[in-house]
Amino acid sequence: MRGFTRPCRFTLIMVFAMALSAYAQGSNPKVNCNGGGPLSTINGALKLLNPQGPNTITVSGTCKENVLIQSFDRLTLIANPGASINDASGGTIPVVDIEDSHSVTLNGFTINGGADGIDCSAASVCYLQANTIQSSLGQQGVGVGGGSRAFLNGNTIQNNTLRGLTVNAGAQVFSNSDTFSGNTSAAIVANSGAYLIATGSSILNNGSDGSAGIVATDHATLRLISCTISGNKADGVDLQHGSESAI
Repeated sequence: MRGFTRPCRFTLIMVFAMALSAYAQGSNPKVNCNGGGPLSTINGALKLLNPQGPNTITVSGTCKENVLIQSFDRLTLIANPGASINDASGGTIPVVDIEDSHSVTLNGFTINGGADGIDCSAASVCYLQANTIQSSLGQQGVGVGGGSRAFLNGNTIQNNTLRGLTVNAGAQVFSNSDTFSGNTSAAIVANSGAYLIATGSSILNNGSDGSAGIVATDHATLRLISCTISGNKADGVDLQHGSESAI
């Protein structure tokens, strides 16, 4: 038995050194949610990464998990065709929760269910590109708050139980060519000093509960450029409590 001690120790040291090297330099893991092992979940892959980045995770398959991205910088999640992230909490927490993180990108996912589909909070900077965020059960499909900034481009935010997008608590959202449709309440609510600029986005057929397409309240600011606002249950844009808009 003694003859096997050194090779085993040497192997363990080499594996540990390789893991440290990958951690220090950033990594590009490939997650297959239809497979097994530590790279069968996004949360499992996040545990292997250096939070300082840069890191890119490529995701395939149907993921059933609630993903927490906390204190990460320069992180990109890219969906292979058909990849989705589906709520595993019974609608009690967000499907993707981004907190205290900078330059986090989600590209090409279908996000299903959750209390919210995606939350960007605690002074984070989030980039959402070409995602479909739908069927959330809580307040909104996408929530941006706590001084965060979110850049949305080419997303579809649809069929959420209440709002499509909420921007609050001094947060800023820049929407470009996004579609907000079929949300039961307002497509977009900006409140509490929030700032929203939308260019070329579409706000269509929202507010079956009687809400306007876009609601700005409590000193929020809207800037709408070349947007299409149509078919919403109440007014296209509703300004309240010291809010202002340029259309």
